[in-house]
Amino acid sequence: MPFIVSTGPPGAKQIDKRTRKLIRSHVMIGRNMGRALPKRASKTTDSSEARARDSQAQSETDQHKCTKAKRSCKTRRSVARQRSETQTALARTVFGILLTSHIPRKVRTDLSLIQCADRTVEPSTVLVVLRFSSIAERALYTLEPCVQFDKPDRRWLEPIGHDAVFLHTMISTAEDYFMLLTGSRAHGTSSPDPRVTGRELAHLSKALRLLRERLIRAEQEEGLSDDTICAILCIATTARGFGDYEAAFAHMLGLRKIVDLRGGIAGLRGSGKLLIDLFRCDLGMALDTGSPPTFFNDPSVEPFISYPTTSLSDIFLPRQLAKLPSELTVPSHISNPSLASSLGTIAPELSEAWIALSSFCTAIHVAEALGQKLPKDLMLDTMAAVTYRLIALSSTFAPGSLDELVRVGLLVFSANVFLQWLDLKLPFYFLPRLLRDVLMAGRPEGCSWELWIWFLSVGAISVFDVETEDRLGEALGQAMEGCELGAREKWEWDGNRGVRSLLREFMWIGLLYEKHARKVFEVVTEREMMRAGFWWKRQGAMVTACGMDGTQLGLA
Repeated sequence: MPFIVSTGPPGAKQIDKRTRKLIRSHVMIGRNMGRALPKRASKTTDSSEARARDSQAQSETDQHKCTKAKRSCKTRRSVARQRSETQTALARTVFGILLTSHIPRKVRTDLSLIQCADRTVEPSTVLVVLRFSSIAERALYTLEPCVQFDKPDRRWLEPIGHDAVFLHTMISTAEDYFMLLTGSRAHGTSSPDPRVTGRELAHLSKALRLLRERLIRAEQEEGLSDDTICAILCIATTARGFGDYEAAFAHMLGLRKIVDLRGGIAGLRGSGKLLIDLFRCDLGMALDTGSPPTFFNDPSVEPFISYPTTSLSDIFLPRQLAKLPSELTVPSHISNPSLASSLGTIAPELSEAWIALSSFCTAIHVAEALGQKLPKDLMLDTMAAVTYRLIALSSTFAPGSLDELVRVGLLVFSANVFLQWLDLKLPFYFLPRLLRDVLMAGRPEGCSWELWIWFLSVGAISVFDVETEDRLGEALGQAMEGCELGAREKWEWDGNRGVRSLLREFMWIGLLYEKHARKVFEVVTEREMMRAGFWWKRQGAMVTACGMDGTQLGLA
């Protein structure tokens, strides 16, 4: 490659023609690469033909430029995409190398990071408590989808790190729950497996020993704490599950003293869901044994909790309520004229309890429809105000009267709504006795057929099994006939004259009752049709009533 040096003042000797040509050719290297240059016209070619060829050549040149530009754009995008994919693959490779070579493998499980109040407890044992805490709110409260409870993490997990009594109590409670859930032990009995019972009782005995030492030390702040009350509640619940009601009542009396030292029920108002658990345990044992509850057993000394005065507008926005149909937002004691007239004939105490419970059911319907949750204080006040009053009225009304029917019906309804568990059906041994007494007395004077159906349906869903309780099934069949629902083969669950709409006109929570009530309806209808001389043809989930000649009657 020659070097060209041009120096000298302006006006010096010009570069010769050959050197200038060499410079020009060097500058133009690569600039015309890929370009189709027009052929030089010969001197003998006509000027018009030359212009035409020049025009065609220019057009081809422009087209070539456009194609080259598009190809260049695609090439840049392809290169950018390839570079991005390469960088991503490289990042994944580097991350994989770091993950496998620089991060050490786990020596133990994540449970080893949990600090327990008792170092002798294995992390695998704490896993039972973690499993229980993850499902406790949903498993122990049937209304959990519609009521805003406390977050379980803080309530269940924090105390096990510093409170040994709480730790061993929760281990015993969790193991007891899973034994009941899996069928290893029935409610009110001990486990048939002595190894399981021994492991559970070992933690329970240690919790009782530590609790006794705590109370003997007379440390008021620790002995009256929420964690101590919760631990005693769990111990009382476990004793109730084993059928040891004497020990369970002793624990409840101890809780009564602690609550009094805390300033009464008002002193636990700010303790989250603890007061709800306290009332549930107290009411559950009262309905198991028929004994008076530990709290509110003497209204002259301890007045009942007042009925809640919270309205729907206090919980939900007006524009939300405006979108809902009136049958959801209006309580049954207002929308049902026959029920309103019946409430005027019963005792005022029962009428007030019905109105409070009906208003709570309406709030549940609205919360379910809007996908929101009610404040837990509304559930607390309704449960305590209604259920404790109904238990206190146990010897007030004559057997077989309309008042006694309403009292027992409301009590069964409240127990199923507020006290029942989701996957484990608690027996409440005293309730079947009350229901049988009313059932044996028959429909009282002044009781409409619709109210009688509601009472029998609540009993069949909450307490009895309609497939084994023949008298209850017969009473329901007679009540359906008395309601003039039409011929047996035309009875239906849905529809304007269906049993479902009839029950909703009184008091109903579809979230809890819908599935079981439909099963009761099908069992009763099938039994009544067979008594009338019809036979049944089943095809999967479909049930069709047929006459003696084989014709299908088309039961809805």
